Parts: sequence; structure tokens; C-alpha cells
Amino acid sequence: MLSCRVIKQKMLMKKVAAYSFVLFSGCVLFCGWKSNSTLHLSEAGAKSLVKTSFKGQGGHSGKCVQLQLQNLKQSQLQLVLNSGDLLNSSDDEEQDLLVVHNQPIVLNPGETKTVAIEGYCCQLHNSSPGAGSGFKLDKTKNKNLKQLCDYLIGKPISPHLIQEAVWCISDDNNPANISDIDDGKEKQEIKDLRKFVCDLTKKEDPWYSTPQSRVVNESRQILDNPVEVFGNIKYTITTQTPVNAELRNEANEVVLNMDDPKPLPAGTFKYWFHLKIKGYPKGKYHVILKAGNEQILDKEFLI
Repeated sequence: MLSCRVIKQKMLMKKVAAYSFVLFSGCVLFCGWKSNSTLHLSEAGAKSLVKTSFKGQGGHSGKCVQLQLQNLKQSQLQLVLNSGDLLNSSDDEEQDLLVVHNQPIVLNPGETKTVAIEGYCCQLHNSSPGAGSGFKLDKTKNKNLKQLCDYLIGKPISPHLIQEAVWCISDDNNPANISDIDDGKEKQEIKDLRKFVCDLTKKEDPWYSTPQSRVVNESRQILDNPVEVFGNIKYTITTQTPVNAELRNEANEVVLNMDDPKPLPAGTFKYWFHLKIKGYPKGKYHVILKAGNEQILDKEFLI
């Protein structure tokens, strides 16, 4: 009798194990189906699951595009725009827009709705997209822009800095434009972003920063508008002497004197250069440091 009971218990345990395996397998299959249910927007369009229309809102960065969607099926759709996607302008004279961050979209059965899409202009030589401008979904073919998108994942970078980073890659802009100011000191994440872009483009990281307040003219051209220049200048003097600074333009004319009559002891120092440049003509400038009457340093910057 005892052996019969043991056999029955073993058979019962095998049945429980079999049922558990079936339940576990079903769970895995279900979970796998859920994880694979997110479709890229272009794939959903190709399968006639959704109807889409992109329209510009008159901006060139951040949430500057409206996407109208219509779910053509009676089931929920989980969609996504991926980082590295490109909104290709229907007007060749207007800028294309780079999608920097993944942007998920959920559409309920039969639902029609409009969502704001984030994008960044990547053709500075073209006009800013106008309100109502059309776009078609594509992929960027610029490997450096795709690497920038990958770098930005999870990083708290402001939209205007992302835009400057994009233009440094797409239009060979000055990396000094990737800058902001916080009580005269750059935040570490901005320094890291700028270094990444310089390494990616094989450019030298400038000693100075030129934060921009971009201007869009009547032709929707986006113009440079640096508001200030700042940066640390490291120098060494071998004897106690006053150190004076002057700013010279491209014609070697003295634009500004920054004298300090107080002598400094011999040693190595940092000079914090910070200048508001509203109204300054564009071009190259030089910060000249002098120990007494002897020029010890010449640092160039561009505005």
C-alpha cells in the first residue's frame, strides 16, 4: 500500500510540474508578444495600420512638428519614432529635422489624434521650417549624427544645446557654441557634450565659449548671435609684475584695455576672461596678456 501511495504522489507531482511548465510557457509567449508589439511608425504605415501626416509648427528645434495619426484598425497600436530618424522636408530649401530621442505613441482602436514631435534642424544653410511645412519619415545617413543621438540617451541636456551640437556635426559649426552659463561656470554635462562632439568631429575644443541667442530673420534664415565670450586663460610669469590684458580686432586695433596695476608674484595663474559682445562686429579677436611691457600670451576667439 505504501509503495502505491508513493507512485500516486510522484504521478501527481509530474502533473503539477507539467501544468506549471505550460503556464510558464504561456506567460513567456505572452510577454514576448507584448515586447514585440511596438511597431516603428514607418512599419505601421507600410502595413496600412495607421495613416500619418507631419506638419511643421514654425520652429526649428524641440517640439516643433505636429504629427496627426489615425488608427485604421480596431485594436490598440503601440508605435515609436526612433532616435536617428529623419523628418525629410518636402521643401528642398527648408531644413530637415533630426529625431534625437525615442518617442513612443499609443493609439487606441480607431483613434485619431495629434501629438507634438521633437526634432532638431540639421541643415543650418537652409531656412527654418515654416508653419504647415510637410515632412516625410526617413533615416539619417550621417553616422556622426546617429552617434550623437546614442550619446544623448538619458542625459539631461537642454534643447538649445542639443541643437548647437547637431549643427556642429551637420554644418561644421564652432564647438564653442555648445555652451551655457551658470554663474560664470559651465556645467559638467555641457563640457562632456562638447568634448564628445569635438572627439567625434576631430576638432579642437576651443578655450572659450560663445553662448548663442539665435535670430530668425524674415526669410526664416537662422543667424548666429553670440551674446558673450568667456573662458579661462592659463599663464605663467617668472618675476613679480603687473599683468594687463587688452582686446584687439582683426586689424590689430586695441578695442578694450583691461589693466590691473596690482603686481602678481612669480607663478602660474588663471585669468577668467568674460566679455559681453552685443554689438561687436563679427570676426576674429585676440586677448593679449602682458607682464609689464612684455607680451606673454595671445589667445584668439571667433564671433
